[in-house]
Amino acid sequence: ESEGSIEVNLPKVANGGAMLNAPKGKIVVLKNDNTVTFDNQKLTIQELPQVLANQRSNYPDLKVQFKADGDCSYQSVSTV
Repeated sequence: ESEGSIEVNLPKVANGGAMLNAPKGKIVVLKNDNTVTFDNQKLTIQELPQVLANQRSNYPDLKVQFKADGDCSYQSVSTV
Protein backbone atom coordinates (compact mmCIF):
# COMPACT_ATOMS: atom_id res chain seq x y z
CA GLU A 1 0.00 0.00 0.00
CA SER A 2 1.30 3.48 -0.75
CA GLU A 3 1.15 6.31 1.70
CA GLY A 4 -0.35 9.64 0.72
CA SER A 5 0.05 13.09 2.12
CA ILE A 6 -2.13 16.11 2.44
CA GLU A 7 -1.15 19.71 3.01
CA VAL A 8 -2.51 21.32 6.17
CA ASN A 9 -2.49 25.07 6.79
CA LEU A 10 -2.57 25.73 10.53
CA PRO A 11 -3.53 29.11 11.98
CA LYS A 12 -0.65 31.22 13.25
CA VAL A 13 -0.41 33.38 16.35
CA ALA A 14 0.77 36.88 15.51
CA ASN A 15 4.07 37.73 17.23
CA GLY A 16 3.74 34.73 19.54
CA GLY A 17 1.31 36.71 21.68
CA ALA A 18 -0.85 35.49 24.51
CA MET A 19 -3.66 33.14 23.64
CA LEU A 20 -5.99 34.83 26.14
CA ASN A 21 -7.31 38.36 25.94
CA ALA A 22 -6.35 40.65 28.77
CA PRO A 23 -9.11 41.22 31.30
CA LYS A 24 -10.92 44.56 31.01
CA GLY A 25 -9.78 45.60 34.48
CA LYS A 26 -9.50 44.52 38.08
CA ILE A 27 -10.49 46.14 41.35
CA VAL A 28 -8.57 46.44 44.61
CA VAL A 29 -10.92 47.01 47.54
CA LEU A 30 -9.85 48.13 51.02
CA LYS A 31 -12.41 47.60 53.79
CA ASN A 32 -12.50 49.51 57.06
CA ASP A 33 -11.10 46.45 58.89
CA ASN A 34 -7.97 46.60 56.63
CA THR A 35 -9.14 43.61 54.61
CA VAL A 36 -7.91 43.84 51.02
CA THR A 37 -9.42 42.04 48.05
CA PHE A 38 -8.14 41.87 44.49
CA ASP A 39 -10.58 40.50 41.94
CA ASN A 40 -12.64 39.15 44.88
CA GLN A 41 -9.61 37.30 46.29
CA LYS A 42 -8.83 38.14 49.92
CA LEU A 43 -5.22 39.22 50.44
CA THR A 44 -3.06 40.86 53.04
CA ILE A 45 -1.63 44.29 52.32
CA GLN A 46 1.80 42.62 52.17
CA GLU A 47 0.65 40.12 49.48
CA LEU A 48 -0.89 42.77 47.23
CA PRO A 49 2.32 44.07 45.56
CA GLN A 50 3.36 40.58 44.39
CA VAL A 51 -0.11 39.77 43.07
CA LEU A 52 -0.20 43.06 41.16
CA ALA A 53 3.31 42.47 39.80
CA ASN A 54 2.29 39.01 38.55
CA GLN A 55 -0.79 40.43 36.87
CA ARG A 56 1.25 43.20 35.26
CA SER A 57 3.77 40.71 33.87
CA ASN A 58 0.94 38.72 32.29
CA TYR A 59 -1.08 41.74 31.14
CA PRO A 60 1.09 44.89 30.82
CA ASP A 61 -1.90 47.08 29.91
CA LEU A 62 -4.12 45.87 32.75
CA LYS A 63 -6.07 48.66 34.42
CA VAL A 64 -6.64 48.44 38.17
CA GLN A 65 -9.17 50.48 40.12
CA PHE A 66 -8.82 51.17 43.84
CA LYS A 67 -11.81 51.54 46.12
CA ALA A 68 -11.78 52.09 49.86
CA ASP A 69 -14.52 52.27 52.47
CA GLY A 70 -15.17 55.85 53.57
CA ASP A 71 -14.11 55.20 57.13
CA CYS A 72 -10.71 53.63 56.32
CA SER A 73 -7.77 55.36 57.92
CA TYR A 74 -5.64 57.60 55.74
CA GLN A 75 -2.61 55.48 56.66
CA SER A 76 -4.26 52.28 55.35
CA VAL A 77 -5.29 53.96 52.11
CA SER A 78 -1.79 55.40 51.70
CA THR A 79 -0.20 51.99 52.33
CA VAL A 80 -2.32 50.27 49.71
